[in-house]
Amino acid sequence: MPYIIQEAPGPAPVLLVGERYWGNAPEIDFGGMTSCIALVEQNPDDPQAVRAIHLSVVSQDGTPVYDPDSNVAGQINAIMQAQGNFRACLGRIDFWQNNQSVQVQDFFTALMQNLDILTWVQLPDGNLSARWNNNTIQYNAQGSGWMDVPYV
Repeated sequence: MPYIIQEAPGPAPVLLVGERYWGNAPEIDFGGMTSCIALVEQNPDDPQAVRAIHLSVVSQDGTPVYDPDSNVAGQINAIMQAQGNFRACLGRIDFWQNNQSVQVQDFFTALMQNLDILTWVQLPDGNLSARWNNNTIQYNAQGSGWMDVPYV
């Protein structure tokens, strides 16, 4: 079975976006993140909201994110449109960069380059939320309070 990223169902303003889901909302709750990353951008269709993707290294059945038949990079490019602003990667960046699989490492590097994501926020496993507020993306990791994404 391929690795498929699906649009998260549910109402805004707070949208739950679990593993291998994406969504648009003023606030996104990723739930528990374990070895995952979240790709977040200002929503190009609604500048008062964020668009985000919750990526895991493998799908529920064990298909890796780099599986060529799944074309996860193509799915991500279709979701995160070229005109997206204020992009960031949040989460277990270290797990992806230092993964025992060179394919995971290469996938992460290529993804960051293709999406032109220069801002990475390393976070421990745990609950994560993101929102658009005060003209920037903010994140709340493990209930620590809202922090501005520190753009480079």
